[in-house]
Parts: sequence; C-alpha cells; structure tokens
Amino acid sequence: MIETTELGPNGAESNPAFITPSSVDERETDMIRLLLTAIILLAGIFFTIAGIGFLVDPAASAASLGVQSNNVAGLATLRAETAAFFLVAGLCMIWGAWKRNGEILLAPAAMCAIAFVGRLLGAMIDGSYDAMPFYLAGDLTLAIIIFAGSKLLPHETVG
Repeated sequence: MIETTELGPNGAESNPAFITPSSVDERETDMIRLLLTAIILLAGIFFTIAGIGFLVDPAASAASLGVQSNNVAGLATLRAETAAFFLVAGLCMIWGAWKRNGEILLAPAAMCAIAFVGRLLGAMIDGSYDAMPFYLAGDLTLAIIIFAGSKLLPHETVG
C-alpha cells in the first residue's frame, strides 16, 4: 500500500499537527485582535457609563476626575461637552468592537489622541497636578490601543 500526503493550499502537508510559520502568525494576529477588541469593548462600556454620569450628575462625575464646577454655566458645560465626549467615544468603541468595524474606531482613537495633546499642552502652559501623569498615560495608551484595533479590524463603510 502506498501512502500519499495531501498538500494544503500553501503547499504544506494538511496535517493539523504540522504547524507552518504563517499559521502561527495568523493565530497570534487573531489572539491580538481578540484581546484588543475586548479591551476596546470594556473601555467603551466604561466611557458610556461615565458619559451617563456626566448627564445625570455632572458635579459628582467631575469631582471624581478632580474637576470642580463653580456655577450653573460650568455644570451645563460638563453636562453637554464632557458627556458628549464620553458618550460618543464610548458608543463608537462599543459599536466598532461589537461589529468588528475598524472604521468606526477612528473617531474615539482621534478623540483620545486629542485629549492627550490637550492635557500635554495644559501641563506645559498651566502646570501639572498630581494625577496628570496617570491621565496622560491613560489617554495615550487608549489612543494607541484603539488605533491598533482599528488597523486590525476590517474597514467597512458606515451608513
């Protein structure tokens, strides 16, 4: 009896125990994609909850970030702009991660990158505060993670 070996699409044996470098790379990429998608989804949930907090109780939400509102205009600004930032970024992260659509993730990635630049400018112009390095690292890390997720997930036209 003659034993024959089937070749797979890449010319390698189609034996599941036979691991090619390309199959390892694919599995690593899939694992990284899954991990980034999970992180982005969790960050999106956190951002959405924070956004709802700014809509419902802007003073308490601002205090949790070390920000004070001294008047009605300050509360209105927190309720409008800060809630909008967190809700839009959070919902885009959730939608992009859930639908596996990298196109949608470009908006929250850009928002986090701009937040990083704004904080950095604030540190250079106005000075720093105790939690500034933490927030800078968070903004930059999240922007990088979301941009990476956007690159790894497919881009489909929204709408």
